Amino acid sequence: MFKILLLEDTAPKLKKLKDAILKNTNIEARNITSTVCSNDARRELYANHFDLFVTDLLVPANFEDDPSAEESISLLHDIANDDLIKKPSYIIGLSAYEGEIFKYEQYFSCEDWNLQHYDESENEWELSINQRIDYIQKSKSTNLQEIEEYKYDIGIICALNNPEFAYIKDLSSNWNEVSKKNSPIQFYETYFIREDKKLKVIAASIDKMGMVATSILATQMIELFRPKYLTMTGIAAGIKGEVELGDLLVFEYSWDYNSGKIKSDDENNELFEVDIRQESLCSDLCNYMKTLKNDEDFLFNVYKKYNDFKPKTHLNIHIGHVASGAAVIAHDVITSNIQKQSRKLKGIEMEGYAIFCAANNATNPKPIPLVMKSVCDFADKEKSDNIQNYAAYTSAEVLHEFFLRYVESIN
Repeated sequence: MFKILLLEDTAPKLKKLKDAILKNTNIEARNITSTVCSNDARRELYANHFDLFVTDLLVPANFEDDPSAEESISLLHDIANDDLIKKPSYIIGLSAYEGEIFKYEQYFSCEDWNLQHYDESENEWELSINQRIDYIQKSKSTNLQEIEEYKYDIGIICALNNPEFAYIKDLSSNWNEVSKKNSPIQFYETYFIREDKKLKVIAASIDKMGMVATSILATQMIELFRPKYLTMTGIAAGIKGEVELGDLLVFEYSWDYNSGKIKSDDENNELFEVDIRQESLCSDLCNYMKTLKNDEDFLFNVYKKYNDFKPKTHLNIHIGHVASGAAVIAHDVITSNIQKQSRKLKGIEMEGYAIFCAANNATNPKPIPLVMKSVCDFADKEKSDNIQNYAAYTSAEVLHEFFLRYVESIN
């Protein structure tokens, strides 16, 4: 994908720029982003990396302002010096005024960029832009360690087809099957859409519980589809007294509670020394989730909309410690022992830690992991399956709302 950013405040010239660039058959219109003021361009550069940035020399700070060369020069200074801006591979400036070019070309040449004359009656500027595009494309294609880009906004994994993945599929009526020749797994893609936001989604379940199966599926999804966010929804056991049945657990810290060393004491009694190696949630996602947690109207509407069997307590979100292990637990003593590993433990389940490990140890570009599961029991002898459907439903609904509300599309 070759991405181009244009900054031009006059519609006729902007159209000429686009038409000239699209003569290059390797460029797609959907990969050209247009802006009309320097502040809009600055926001795009904070959010996205572009292979080429083409800007008029005279631009306004905001749409209603008068254009000036000082605004484009200020933007160039920010690009060169602001570490938060994603640096374009190359920048070309255009001006119809020879005097302005003479005055300001030093600001371009000092960074090895180019400011050139724009004349509607000539095509030198057009040739220069397309030659630069060809050069950058050849440079990218011959780079032996070329970095891949994200292809999907969200990857969703569920351990079980029913009830977990069934409620993910209820989030869209337009799922399409996606098969890969080198994988036996059936994947599904769709879009989550709200107003002008459109998030591309890839999802799958292989109907197997546990961290091994999940890590295999997660790794295949990452390598084959490159989602920016790798997520998991479903059901979990909660810690009685910390959460209520039906509450949603967002994994802020995740670890394998079986990781450690088994040894014996002096009397040959078995001892287990736990080795906790936690993976943690991205701080930005955590902060967004804290905001959603406080939206009582949304959470009540999710609860109210579900018409089948559900707990009497309304939906709440808990952000905190959730441990993963290899077995379904219905044993008070075992649950109590796991609780000793973290006094802030909110829940126990079987797959979440694998999502974090697969994402954080993936090849670049790494996805950002997010796991959320709802409480369907308390991992004790009273374990029951009667609210698993509700738990799967709430985790899917919250994930859907979270991404549409807080996360921008990669495109």
